[in-house]
Amino acid sequence: MTQSTLTKRSRSEKTRHPGIYRYHSRDCGYVAGASCSCKSNYQATAYSRREGRLLRKHFANFAEAKTWREDANQAIRAGKLKAPVEVTLGEALTAYIDGMKDGTILDRSGKPYKPATCHSYERAATLRIVPEIGHGQLADIRRRDLQDFTDRLHAAGLSASTVHNTINPLRAVYRRALRRDLVVIDPTDGLELPAVRGHRDRTAAPAEAEALIEALPASEQALWAMAIYIGARRGELQELRWDDIDREAGIGRIERAWDNESHCVVDVKTEAGERLFPIIEPVRRRLIAHRLATGRSGSNLVFGRTATERFTPTTVRTRALEAWGWKRVPNPNSDRPRMVWVKAREDALEPITLHEGRHSAATAGSSAGLDDLALAHIMGHSSVVITRDRYGHVRPDRVAEVGRQLDAYYERAASE
Repeated sequence: MTQSTLTKRSRSEKTRHPGIYRYHSRDCGYVAGASCSCKSNYQATAYSRREGRLLRKHFANFAEAKTWREDANQAIRAGKLKAPVEVTLGEALTAYIDGMKDGTILDRSGKPYKPATCHSYERAATLRIVPEIGHGQLADIRRRDLQDFTDRLHAAGLSASTVHNTINPLRAVYRRALRRDLVVIDPTDGLELPAVRGHRDRTAAPAEAEALIEALPASEQALWAMAIYIGARRGELQELRWDDIDREAGIGRIERAWDNESHCVVDVKTEAGERLFPIIEPVRRRLIAHRLATGRSGSNLVFGRTATERFTPTTVRTRALEAWGWKRVPNPNSDRPRMVWVKAREDALEPITLHEGRHSAATAGSSAGLDDLALAHIMGHSSVVITRDRYGHVRPDRVAEVGRQLDAYYERAASE
């Protein structure tokens, strides 16, 4: 090509496929009239007669552009696609979280979001989503953008559960946008996320559970007995009142919980969470002693710092660790003034958390022969699958018993 034939060209170039254009970079030789010297992308267009507007979207290759245009034209004809609203992902997230807080946006079950969920979404949006990709247009973000974002989070050392919790707000926002025809596809669909492993599976066998509780101060024993023997959640224990306990009938009921994020009373986690529970002997005698020691009754809190002030989880945890033979010392492997727990004596007991007490309660119930439905009711689960898969741990002594049963079976089979 001679110098006389070089002319200024547009950055866009028509392709053989209607409605699809090839875009070149500003310094590409094609713009100056020479051959292409860039890694160009493609723009697909679809015209909406109803709105009298042209919809445009850019893609990295021709195949993606062609597929989107075909899908977009089909969606326009079906009345399922409108011109995208000019809103960024950050703005959409802010609007969604505001709706969660004031109750105008409900969860998938049609109920208001829990304060803890609102806090989790807001934290993920503020710390990770908005700074990274919040400036992008809601309708322009593609699956590979979110996959790259997810991969960066994982590569930065964030745990698998943190990555999942970061993507959850994006799933909710795009699910809502898709229902309102604000986007054509949900870019969160089909993301490859790191597997969440290492569920908390610490359990205490009956003898160990009793030793852990007996080592505690008398004022703390009834609380831990409710966690380890009944499997009550921490927030449920914080809101439990003496009116909820019927000592003569030997049953109690859980109807409410305390939310530590919003500092308010909330409904239990699920409909199944509102339940009755049996007051078994190890719990009954400790509740009686606790009531005599505190002198509380009626609407008073069972385990509060006072009759009306709820206990502080970190304080309960500290008292338990100290009673089990542990102490706090500066972390020798950190430059920051952080403290870690170490054994204060050789006979220190292996610690357990209030939530891990639920694992112990579920495992004990399974070992005792409770059927799945009864166990799920006591634990407050909406499905027996949750109880069985997440909390139904098999202890080593049970594995040995299974082995003996199998030995007996094969011996009988061999003698026949």
